[in-house]
Amino acid sequence: MIGRYLKQKIESIWSDASKTQRWDDTEIAVIGAKTKAGRKRISTAVFERIASILRANPVDLRWWYKRDEEIHHDAQAYVEERRRHLTEPELAEPFHDEGMTSFDTEESASVRMLADSVSEVMPLIDKLKATISDLALRYRYSVMRERSHGNGGDLKTFGSRCLTWLVDVRVAEMNIKAAAEWLQYSKISGAFGNYTGIDPKVEEEALKTLGLKPFYGATQILPRILFSALSDALSGLVLQLNKISHDVRLGARSPFPIYQEPFGTIQKGSSAMPDKRNPIRSEQIEGMARMALGKSIALKLNIVTDEARAIEQSCVERVEWPDLFHIVVHSLETVNTVLSGLKIYPDTMIWEIVQSRGCYAASTAKDELKRMGRGVGLTADDAYRIVQLAAANVMSRNVMNKNFRRNPPSSFEASQTEWRRMNFDLSHNSRSGLVIQDVIQNGELEVSPELAATEAEVDSWNKKLGTIFIHPENRARWQEIFTFKYLLRNEAKLYKEILGVD
Repeated sequence: MIGRYLKQKIESIWSDASKTQRWDDTEIAVIGAKTKAGRKRISTAVFERIASILRANPVDLRWWYKRDEEIHHDAQAYVEERRRHLTEPELAEPFHDEGMTSFDTEESASVRMLADSVSEVMPLIDKLKATISDLALRYRYSVMRERSHGNGGDLKTFGSRCLTWLVDVRVAEMNIKAAAEWLQYSKISGAFGNYTGIDPKVEEEALKTLGLKPFYGATQILPRILFSALSDALSGLVLQLNKISHDVRLGARSPFPIYQEPFGTIQKGSSAMPDKRNPIRSEQIEGMARMALGKSIALKLNIVTDEARAIEQSCVERVEWPDLFHIVVHSLETVNTVLSGLKIYPDTMIWEIVQSRGCYAASTAKDELKRMGRGVGLTADDAYRIVQLAAANVMSRNVMNKNFRRNPPSSFEASQTEWRRMNFDLSHNSRSGLVIQDVIQNGELEVSPELAATEAEVDSWNKKLGTIFIHPENRARWQEIFTFKYLLRNEAKLYKEILGVD
């Protein structure tokens, strides 16, 4: 990983020094298991001397690299480097003997590096969950208009949007934990996994020393499908972080953002446009997600190996596993930084609701109108079309705006003139205008050129609406369904089930 995104703890885990130290751990565990089993009459004193020498003399990486260049086999270069320190025959003979193959030494080290890397990820997930939970509680009653397909729809609170982020992160976390269950297995079962020259009891005892269990049915290597679930789960987490980041980006769009990334006092947004505050951290997470997915796919392809083993999976794992963890850690830290410092604008959220002119309750209004209209002959489709027409009416009542839409400006001066008019209206006039609840309650629907309803149909609807809303109880009920308290009355269930709060 390049330095810009490198995480030191992950780098340390996957360093050659760390890897070869873990290879030492495996070799020492195997010799210890043989000693315990009384194999080849390895005395406790000999075992302790071997372990002491290896631990006191870490692998000389420069020597190892040079030897690897000469023989093109890093595991054998490691064995030769270790035997340089075990100069007495009784010490050198037990080291990496009796049918052990390279991956008998390497697999346990790799599994432990994966497990240690996962251990670096989990606290960062916990930290992010805490940040999101705090946002959900703080903004429990900050009402906003949710969007689907890029368009405004029903109401929800920003707090409940945070709850959806939270549960998605929880699911990603559960997937990682489930995948990590396979990291308790390894193999020391020889070149083809059938214990030629190796006692299964030695494998079991050595792996027990390393905190692992035998995987029965391995070939020269563990089946890579064991690890594919982990790479999938890690990339899935980053994709979920990208989903959150994408929501932040969409909400930060000008001219009226509902929230924005934290922005430093001397930070610069656009190099050309000083006013801009580009959501660069959130945008970066999309790039991270692309890389994470690519690495996950490469690791998944390692499932296929020729017969007992070929070497193509090795180069992939050397690069993609550490890089994937760098990406995961960087993404978690970045998203937590964004959310913990997120600048949130509840006033803009309310302004969007005002600008919807009652359309924020269109779905509920349709259902309520269907219920109220049964006695006067309104069908379910009538209820739908009435609300649809009311929305078209309230969004196009301004004659000046209609004319401007039909007749695009022919010069910059004409555009500037319209800008001045709109700016004046915004500064001096009420912009609330008509709202759908009033248009429907008062029976003031008008034919719209955008919709197919005829004059006769609209006139019939208005008369039926007059019959419905002549009753005070219907008018009171109609106004109630447009209140935040009514529309969001069941969000408490989400808080109870997800956060355990009333």
